[in-house]
Amino acid sequence: MKRILLVVMGMSLLGCQANDEDLNSYVANIKSKSYPINDKIPEIKEIEIEPYVGTVKRKPFSIPKPETASGNPGAPSSCPQPNLSRQKQPLEYFSADNLFMRGTIELDNELWALVQVSGGELHRVKAGYYMGQNHGRILSVKKDQINLLELVPDGEGCWSERATQLTLVGEEE
Repeated sequence: MKRILLVVMGMSLLGCQANDEDLNSYVANIKSKSYPINDKIPEIKEIEIEPYVGTVKRKPFSIPKPETASGNPGAPSSCPQPNLSRQKQPLEYFSADNLFMRGTIELDNELWALVQVSGGELHRVKAGYYMGQNHGRILSVKKDQINLLELVPDGEGCWSERATQLTLVGEEE
């Protein structure tokens, strides 16, 4: 049995060497081809520099603070203005898109809402609290929604009021 196995293995090795000529001719053919190399370095074109001469407009690469960007000291007093000197509450650092109402709690005959931020932390809020990045003040808390009044800049120094609601959502989000 061992002899038959040795004979079969020897025959298979001889068969592999028979196809060696095709491989050698293919490799020789590839090596004989020449591929041109382009050593020419492309020319760098001169770019004409144009200086910034805008004196009245803001500088294009400076980032103004949000309070000063839309606040206008000469704005009419008839339009609503946010209280920029007030200390921000924790939920004002989150966009309203990243705040989720998860439920309510009643404490001392007052309804509080449970708001979850995108990181998973829960906060307790009630009417009069602020949340969202648009100076949103909570007008009312109901069993299934929070009503906010946000102030958004109109670009001309005034602010416009916008009513927003956060509705109760389940745990699947």
